[in-house]
Amino acid sequence: MAESGRTPLATRTWKHSSFDDDLEKELERLIFEEDATEKPAEASEASEPAGKTRMQVLEEEQAMLKQLYEEAYSRLAQQKLEALKEGKDTAAAEAEKKRQAAATEEEAEKKRQAAAAEEAEKKRLVEALAAAEAEKNRQAAAAAEAEKKRLVEALAAAEAEKNRQAAAAAEAEKQRQAAAAAEEAERKRQAAAAAAAEEAEKKSRAAAAAAAEAEKKRQAAAAAEEAEKNRQAAAAAAAAEEEAEKKRRAAAATEDAEKKRHTAAADAEKKRQADAEDEIRRMKQRLEELTGQTAPTLVTGNFKRAHSPLRPPTTSRSMDLSPLSKQLKQEHEEEERLKREVANAQKKAKLEEIQRKNELMRQKLQALQGENASTKGPTATAPNPASAAASPAPAAASPAPAASPTPTPPQAPSPSESASPTVPAKAAVTTPPPDLHRSSPLEKSADDEEVPRSVYQNT
Repeated sequence: MAESGRTPLATRTWKHSSFDDDLEKELERLIFEEDATEKPAEASEASEPAGKTRMQVLEEEQAMLKQLYEEAYSRLAQQKLEALKEGKDTAAAEAEKKRQAAATEEEAEKKRQAAAAEEAEKKRLVEALAAAEAEKNRQAAAAAEAEKKRLVEALAAAEAEKNRQAAAAAEAEKQRQAAAAAEEAERKRQAAAAAAAEEAEKKSRAAAAAAAEAEKKRQAAAAAEEAEKNRQAAAAAAAAEEEAEKKRRAAAATEDAEKKRHTAAADAEKKRQADAEDEIRRMKQRLEELTGQTAPTLVTGNFKRAHSPLRPPTTSRSMDLSPLSKQLKQEHEEEERLKREVANAQKKAKLEEIQRKNELMRQKLQALQGENASTKGPTATAPNPASAAASPAPAAASPAPAASPTPTPPQAPSPSESASPTVPAKAAVTTPPPDLHRSSPLEKSADDEEVPRSVYQNT
């Protein structure tokens, strides 16, 4: 409406002036502000119920526009008066008259447009009422048709549910009868299974009794065999112990002979040293007789060397030894070295032999353990009192060796102990001979060697 009211102003043929420009600018500003305020007002009016008619709304808009034009006119008139007062052009009054005429014409145009808009609004309202009535009738018919269809579907669903329940009841009855028949068959099967199980239990008890009897006999035979093996192992261990004792005695005899030889050598060396000292003493006396002077230093030195404790050898003393003493010392050292090598070789050979015997006995014991474990039955987990009482009889029947130095081997073990070897036999086999834990002839000869070495140092 603002555009329709502004168009006649733009098409006038009066003389353009600055007043017209100001008027147009002011009108455009007012129309812009009015449009900005009309949009929220129209939105609020659309949300409110239709309390006002279209004519009332148009009248209010017309009054508002009139007020806007009056405000613009008064503002421009005030400006023109001020311009006239300042001596501006008088043509503004003519332009104002023309503007007023244009405003009057524009007002008439607005009224005409408002009447046409009101007529169109009335027509639109009538059409809207007719369309609403038709939509209401259509919705009522559709609702009636939907209700009818829903009732038909509900009746069909009820009939189907009734048929389903009848079929489910028949199926449940059929399943109940089948379950009753299956339960009867299961009861008969359980009765037959119980009878078969009872018969099998009787047979298993008879078989268990036979197996127990056979196991008793097998355990008695195994106990007798184990006792014989233990006796043989004890005899072998006793023989090995006797052999080791013989070797130990031979080594002790060798050691005693070596000690005696060293003692004799030490005595001979001491005697030789005493003879040398006597010879020195006679030579000193002869020297004193010839010169008439004494040599207390030499006598004192010999006395100190004879009665002072032994000291470690030094380089100066070893250099003072005579060639014969050096040669004798070298021969003794070579002899001791050879003896040491021979003793080490003998000890190594003896140790290897003992280890080999121990390994053989260990293999035999492991073989016996494997045989006992393989011959032991599944029912021999717990000892049987009857078999344990009868097991010593075969062991006592076997004869013991007459020449064995060890005591009589123990009785055969119970079935629970038949899987493992006896502890005394294993200890007699694996324990090393006593001669390995005592000092060897080489060590004793090394201790006895200190006497001749001290003699060499004092010469």
